[in-house]
Amino acid sequence: MAEAKKAEVTKKETGNAIAITDLLKKTGPSLSERTTEDFAIPYLNIIGDTSPQIDKEDSEHIPGAEAGMIFNNVTDKAYKEITVLPVYYRRRYVEWAERGEGPGAPVNI
Repeated sequence: MAEAKKAEVTKKETGNAIAITDLLKKTGPSLSERTTEDFAIPYLNIIGDTSPQIDKEDSEHIPGAEAGMIFNNVTDKAYKEITVLPVYYRRRYVEWAERGEGPGAPVNI
């Protein structure tokens, strides 16, 4: 009977390879570590007299918030004034149906 040949396994050494763990350290948190707050679309609202942000007994109360301030719904911060920088503008014409005809809403935007 012939003897069975033993396969030899050699480990290949590479000095040029970048470890995956080093790449992951540089990329920051993964999507699994993000929360709904990271994906929320921020809206700016004007706080009114009946807004929950000024009601001291409401769970949405913000200390120091007053009517007329501007409220960011994602950060839960109120501002007395803000600077707005418009970054996009599109002129649109709205076509309305004659009064008494049609759905009472724009027919072409």
